[in-house]
Amino acid sequence: MQWRFEGLCKSYGDIKALSPVTLDLTPGVYGLIGPNGAGKSTWMKLAAGLLKPTAGRILLDGRDIREYKEKYYEHIGYLPQSAGVYPNFTGAEFLTYFGRLKGLSYKAARQSAAELLEQFHLSDAAKRKTKTYSGGMRQRLLIAAAMTARPDILILDEPTVGLDPKERSTLLNLLSSLSGDRIVFYSTHIIRDLERIADRVFFLRRGEIAVQGSLQEAVAALSGGVYTALLEGEKLARLEEEAACQVISVRREDGGSLVRYYTEGQPLPGSRPAEPRLEDVYYALFGGDGAEEG
Repeated sequence: MQWRFEGLCKSYGDIKALSPVTLDLTPGVYGLIGPNGAGKSTWMKLAAGLLKPTAGRILLDGRDIREYKEKYYEHIGYLPQSAGVYPNFTGAEFLTYFGRLKGLSYKAARQSAAELLEQFHLSDAAKRKTKTYSGGMRQRLLIAAAMTARPDILILDEPTVGLDPKERSTLLNLLSSLSGDRIVFYSTHIIRDLERIADRVFFLRRGEIAVQGSLQEAVAALSGGVYTALLEGEKLARLEEEAACQVISVRREDGGSLVRYYTEGQPLPGSRPAEPRLEDVYYALFGGDGAEEG
């Protein structure tokens, strides 16, 4: 299976929400990250066929999705950022309802619901009202609903936002397991989510892909530019001016503050080179706006 974005872009008047994107995706996990307003949700909606591009097209196995018409939606599962559950439905009722929306018979929809509840570790809560579910359980249920027709492509807009570490870990394990024979395309603000399951990452800045590649390729972009230094008082306050750098983190230690920073110029005297991480890429590009380390 091949999913291709070919010169895909979207503008609202003079504002470019997404500049031309051309790339090919095959089964695996693809993470999209950037600050608020970078164009992530626009890209998600274009990918889901909910927005018409200003230019370019999307192809699935070499065929323009416009030729598929309504059939395209049989190939995708989409979870928008603002999705919610029906609080007075049970988990089983909720998934059965989505099965019926997808055109399954009542019997087939019930069978699909039972299988999805098992797959997403919700069988024990199948008869409980969804209003009693934890945040992680609701997110798993919503992704299960997106999986009702066993789509080839799963599009998820910030699926782990607001979850505690245990719930997020459970959900990430599920997403990784789903990617064996399908494309999982998701956006996030949580850098460690990308480090854990993404095969390829796209850093989006003002509608343009600033950095892309495997985790190793993305991190390699900062090779030789990340340092740590133990600083005190005034030296810490003047760091960004003197080193023309981007401060990534500051941690108090005996004798001062251990500062991790990125610079394209000369490091401060006494600095030590550090192995770059994906978090460093984000801070170098965006200055930390909207990032969650997790």
